[in-house]
Amino acid sequence: MPENPNPRLPAQYVQWIEALPGSQINVLQHGDMHVNPEAPSAGSPFERLQAVSDNAVAYCDIVAPRDGGSVVRLAEGAYVRRTVEERLLRRLDSPSLTALVGEAGYGKSVLMWRLHQRLRAAGRNPLLIPATSLLGDGDMEATLSVEMIAAALQERPTILLVDTLDLLLHEQAAQERVARLLAAAAEARTPTLVTSRPVEARTLTLHEDGADAGGLPGGAIRKITLSDYDPRERTEAIVTYAAQFYPEDGRAEVVERLQNANVRGLPLQEVCRNPLALRLLFELYAPDEPPETDVDTIGLYDQYWQRRVVSDTRGPGTAGSGPDLTAHAHGVALALLSKGSIESTGTDLAEQIRPLSGGSALPADKAVGALHARGVLTMPPSSRRLRFFHQTLFEHAAARAVAAVGEPAARVLFDCVRREPHDLFYGEVAAQLMLLAKRRLVLDGPATATLVEWLSDQERGLLALAMRTYARITDPGHELREAAARALQSCERDVAIDHLTLLPSVNHGSFDRIGAELGLLWRRAEKLQEEAGIQDRVTRREGRAIALNVLEALSRLAAAHPDQVLRFLQERECLSWLKNMPSGDMRNHKSLYLRVLEPLYAYAPRRCASALVDFFESFAADGSVGGAAEILDLFDRHPTPPLAEAEMMRIMRAMRVFRSDQDATALEMLYVRLREPWLADLSATELLERTQTMLGAKEWETVGRRAELRALSRSALTLTAGEAGAYLEPLLRTRNRTRQEHLLTVLGTVLQEAGEPPAPLTEYARKQCRRQLARLPAKRRADKGRPLPLLFVNALYGARTSGPALLAALPEVTSEELWSDPDGLIGILAAAALAGHETAAASLRQLLTSRRRSNVHVAVLGRLREAAVAGSAESVDYLILHAEATGDLTAIREVLSKAPESPVGVRERLHRLRASFVAAKNKDVVTQGAKLWRTLVDQRVEPYPTPSEIVGAGLTRSAGHSLSMALLQLADSCLRRDVWTGQDVSVLVQALGPYVEADLDRRTDKAATVSATARTVLIGLHARHTPLPADPVRQRAFATDIMELVYTSATDLETQQGLAAFTRCVVAAAPLPNRIADPTTTIELVTTVARRLHELQPQSTRWRRNAAQSWHTAIAKAVISAPADEVRRMIQELLGSDEQMARLAVAVCVDHMRPIPDWLKEMEPLMTPEIHKRMRGVMSRNARDGSPRKLPALYEKAIAAASSPDL
Repeated sequence: MPENPNPRLPAQYVQWIEALPGSQINVLQHGDMHVNPEAPSAGSPFERLQAVSDNAVAYCDIVAPRDGGSVVRLAEGAYVRRTVEERLLRRLDSPSLTALVGEAGYGKSVLMWRLHQRLRAAGRNPLLIPATSLLGDGDMEATLSVEMIAAALQERPTILLVDTLDLLLHEQAAQERVARLLAAAAEARTPTLVTSRPVEARTLTLHEDGADAGGLPGGAIRKITLSDYDPRERTEAIVTYAAQFYPEDGRAEVVERLQNANVRGLPLQEVCRNPLALRLLFELYAPDEPPETDVDTIGLYDQYWQRRVVSDTRGPGTAGSGPDLTAHAHGVALALLSKGSIESTGTDLAEQIRPLSGGSALPADKAVGALHARGVLTMPPSSRRLRFFHQTLFEHAAARAVAAVGEPAARVLFDCVRREPHDLFYGEVAAQLMLLAKRRLVLDGPATATLVEWLSDQERGLLALAMRTYARITDPGHELREAAARALQSCERDVAIDHLTLLPSVNHGSFDRIGAELGLLWRRAEKLQEEAGIQDRVTRREGRAIALNVLEALSRLAAAHPDQVLRFLQERECLSWLKNMPSGDMRNHKSLYLRVLEPLYAYAPRRCASALVDFFESFAADGSVGGAAEILDLFDRHPTPPLAEAEMMRIMRAMRVFRSDQDATALEMLYVRLREPWLADLSATELLERTQTMLGAKEWETVGRRAELRALSRSALTLTAGEAGAYLEPLLRTRNRTRQEHLLTVLGTVLQEAGEPPAPLTEYARKQCRRQLARLPAKRRADKGRPLPLLFVNALYGARTSGPALLAALPEVTSEELWSDPDGLIGILAAAALAGHETAAASLRQLLTSRRRSNVHVAVLGRLREAAVAGSAESVDYLILHAEATGDLTAIREVLSKAPESPVGVRERLHRLRASFVAAKNKDVVTQGAKLWRTLVDQRVEPYPTPSEIVGAGLTRSAGHSLSMALLQLADSCLRRDVWTGQDVSVLVQALGPYVEADLDRRTDKAATVSATARTVLIGLHARHTPLPADPVRQRAFATDIMELVYTSATDLETQQGLAAFTRCVVAAAPLPNRIADPTTTIELVTTVARRLHELQPQSTRWRRNAAQSWHTAIAKAVISAPADEVRRMIQELLGSDEQMARLAVAVCVDHMRPIPDWLKEMEPLMTPEIHKRMRGVMSRNARDGSPRKLPALYEKAIAAASSPDL
């Protein structure tokens, strides 16, 4: 191997390819993590995995080669924080199995690297394992084995991160390895996260986002989707990449250009939303020139083609060098397209492109190697097969290739799609060909004629493809627009919504075409909602969905066409339609109303401000703190031009009557920033007068008054030292109780100000505070007014003053007794102790170890809980001290369920505490111990108990309601996390019998709750763990008995409690079919459940959908293992009884049956739009994996064209 000419690239991560005679080009394969490092032969299993993980982390740290030979690294600032990151970390806090699913290039590997870094910094033991290390290739053995990983997981507590698991999901043998790997993680109760592309993820049993799969279920994995960049991520990515790829003097221009593209709605904004496209943008243009603002995704691939295929432009060393490989790239794309495949060996590709490369002097094998060297083609790890670096590039290249061959090849492709419109492997290439034809006027006539024909077709799949294609055409002609308008009048909702989603994704020079189509769909939505009767919720929901998606499209078009969008909104009263929704619905759909108005606000602030204040008034009237706050936040982020006086007065009037029990601190602080310019010119006298007026203003509700007082107090911080006393002293002289209560806001705002040096008013207030606190204790006076010392204590307490700001307000010397005195400093005891005040800390320890109870005692515990949840380990120590001394575990349980992970020493104390409570004789004490036990195991502080341990803790019918429920909930927690695999559960089954038998004689609600919970646990035990009879007939009888336990619980569906209990029983039984070998029995169970649920509730309600979702695994097993005729019967019955189950069954059927059976296509008229949309979505994902069909005629047309003497 030649010497590495670029020492800045770690040698083990550089792939050498002989691209052209006499040259060596280093290629950094970035994107999905592909590495197969050698594991050390010595050391424990964990140490060997650690070595593999360290190599993987180092590899993943590399983002891309930077111009000049250096490398862009994540650890050096190239990481872009993803919104889903915190959710994944929460999942990894406890035993769980999670799949992060996203398309290639969306940043899955990068996110895994980030999670590894954060987990290691938190003292955990994360292992980042590339799935390639479990793959062999030919004679080369895999680096790791499942057995080695299983041994490592048993060796010490670990968090397992498996990247690119999709590489193991293509072959049966590898899929079995995945199953064993996940089973090993479940057995070790290891928090596990895997990544996969959507296509391959279909072979896993996934619970959709939001479904409750429980901790580590037996085979079911919680799916979390990684999508394209949200606005915050996009902004951060632009700034981050500019800093990494451009010199310092050019970064500001790049950031401004890209951010401006987003603000103005230029085509580049769609590129910036896609992680892969955005990174590719920087790689292509940096460091010599800023990106062009009129480039969209197709334009980006055009640029890529020019800089990687037509020539080799990857920096000074390659700028403009190398031969034009267009004919060879076309040949590779045609070879793959004609075979219905996304990859092939280099040898086969070279053989197939040789006849297509015309008179090129470059040998075919060298051309393939050069395309690989330039990064156009990539080779997955442990493979000898090449593919385009991304599927979308393949579709672009294939469309170019077909266009280059001419109309005969295009006709072959169009005819194939017409015959098989659901085969999106070819369908997406045909769509790209039509888009290229319209842009370049190549094959424009045939492409337009074909698209008009498809738009007029009633076949669902063909019309959907046609509409998605048409939406991306920037300037369609009259014939196309007419055909599309007819289709939009009557097409299914999901087709219309797809159109609305894609329409803003390209640059439209004029709004005329967009406005006409949006207007057509808005009228259709209005008509559907007007015609829907009171009971016709389906039609009304369809109209609402279309209307919301029209507004969604407008939100993306607003920056590019602000005047036209404003006119559209006004003429159709769209904002009034939104405002008439309940305030909670207005904030759904990611606050759509705000996303529509914000880009318009920059264009027409006066007009939009009035509309935004309309929404603010609605939120204020409903007491919606979050809704009101996000509008003030918008004004805060767009301070220029300042808000007009009329709008400011309307906001003040709305705040005056604002009532809410929610924490409104964020809203109040936003209001303060909005008010500051209006108060800036007030003199000290005017500020005092306004403050005194607000203290006694009876017409103001609490939230508004507090916000206005905060604003006045913040403005007073600008007063001079001479003015500070003149402002504060008159306020302190008030004796009216109500005015004193309101004065606490003023004092708290001033005292907690953290500026350095402190403002004169803050310094004056702290001096007065120290002087007054030195006078404590202080009794209330006869008029019930608070003396000044207590007023300051209450102000410090109410403002949550802490740390140095609190210590600065305390007198130098205080007695320990004063800190525990209700008329002294007890209100700020917890905060002072946590701030490091030694006398307060001693007094707090004494208070927590006493058994005295009072309101102030409760308040102290409340402050400690707040601090513990915020991450204060010292607060947790105090709460454990309290629990140990008093036997009251309430506070520590609440904290453990919310606080960060506890240190080892704390865990040991908690374990001893729990054990002593569970071993007590008093049932109330044991109940508290059982509740703490559940909290500890859920937070991974203790291992899960065995069934025998739960029964031994007192689970008997005579235990009473509280103890029984605590132990049953502990058992249910263990059951849902599937931690009893292989254990004997018979002792627990026997203990539950009396509870279930007593279900018939429930005299109280408490007894009913206990019996219902026991029944759920019993059903779950039988479904997951009770040994099955060997005989298939007896298995079926066993399953029937279990399901009867489920159905007999449906006795009280009129109440929310009874409905929830029954739903839990249905969910608990869902794992049962996974253990039954006979697929016919599985189908009978599925169809019977669907039928019985339909009889109980014919409408598609939420509980019906949740119950159906839990049977996803059983449905998948039935589709995969049962004969086709039985699958057909099952789907046909589900279509008539349970829409959700039918949707799941159809999706699995499309995933696993190749080719898609004709009988499924014949059922399309029976499918609801939701089911059909799911089916089409799965087909679209499957297209990324190739096609079961071949098109040899395409290759033949290309050969004929290449050999034609006219060319």
